Amino acid sequence: MPVGVLLLGLLVTQGQARVKQVVGLMLLIVLGVQWLLKVQPRERVGLGWTVLAGSCSGLTAGLVGMGGPPVVLWVMAHDWSSKKSRSFLWLTYLMLIPFNLAVLIYKFGDKMWGPLLLGLCLAPLVVAGSEAGMRVGALMSRQRLRVAAFVLLLLLALGSLLGPMLGGSGN
Repeated sequence: MPVGVLLLGLLVTQGQARVKQVVGLMLLIVLGVQWLLKVQPRERVGLGWTVLAGSCSGLTAGLVGMGGPPVVLWVMAHDWSSKKSRSFLWLTYLMLIPFNLAVLIYKFGDKMWGPLLLGLCLAPLVVAGSEAGMRVGALMSRQRLRVAAFVLLLLLALGSLLGPMLGGSGN
């Protein structure tokens, strides 16, 4: 994550649209690798993939506050139940919040308090959306949940990458 925050400090001079494009490209590459390698879900994933997913997650978390996609891909490589997958993701995100905040406050200082307060104000909407998503996810099989996650991550990657070129705001 600290490397991602440092990169964010460099990229921020290029504008928000460029940061989104970089993240979209990174996510598209990871999705492409997973699709090309035809990763079959298994009980355990190798240490190399675990380190790569964790590193990419920290990098994107520091870069744009979105460290979830690499971890979601890592979870999708397991043959876990939908409930176990969702529980693992929530636990991971909640455990990392204090560390993420500390690094961002260290790097950006007083500039972080406005966005932090906005995030806290919007937290009830995030919880409501997450609850709705978890209810829908509970109704889906593992395979359908994997496909849905892959498609959503692909749309997120393409939107981030192509949005600024298609007239999307972000500067």
